[in-house]
Amino acid sequence: MANGRLFDVSLLGTQKDQGGEHLIYNSSRGENRYYKVTHPGQAGLCLTMKIIGGEPQVAQTSSTPLDYLRRFILVNEVFGDAVRFEGVIDGDLPSMVISQPKLEGTLPEAPAINAELKQLGFHRTDLLMWYRPEDGIALGDTKRANFLQTPDGTVLPIDVLVQQATQEMAAAWGF
Repeated sequence: MANGRLFDVSLLGTQKDQGGEHLIYNSSRGENRYYKVTHPGQAGLCLTMKIIGGEPQVAQTSSTPLDYLRRFILVNEVFGDAVRFEGVIDGDLPSMVISQPKLEGTLPEAPAINAELKQLGFHRTDLLMWYRPEDGIALGDTKRANFLQTPDGTVLPIDVLVQQATQEMAAAWGF
C-alpha cells in the first residue's frame, strides 16, 4: 500500500466484540487499549442529509476514510478522549484501525447521558442525535451502548459519531 501506514495484525489479541462499524480486539501485548478495526472496505459511519418520506432529514451513512479520521480528531477534542489512528490492514477491501483506552465502568442510564451532553452545550435534535450550535458539532448514534459511566459517575462516549454539521443539517434541526 503506497502512501499509507500498514498495521501490524500481530498486535490484535482476542476479539472482544463486534459492532456495526468495527471488530473490537484486545491487545496481544497486554496494552490497556482496545483495537477497533473497520469492516473490510468500509470507513465507519457519518451523518448526512437524506430525503426520507419526502422530507430532508439527517441520517447515518457510510463515511469516507478522511471523514472517519476527522471524526476521531473531534472525539479527542470534544470529549478529551485518546483515540489513535493505528494504520490500515491492506487487502482487496482494506480496513482502518484505531485504538482507544480501556476504561472501567458500566452502561449509563439515558438521563445521565442526557445530562452530560446538555452540560457540554449540546441540544437534542432527534432520538440519537445532538447538536452544539456554538461550534457546529453534531453527534450521532448516541445510544446507551455507546457510552460508559466510570466509577466516579463520569459519563464518557466510547463510540459516538462526531462531526462538523453542515448548514443544511443545522437548518433541518431548527438552528
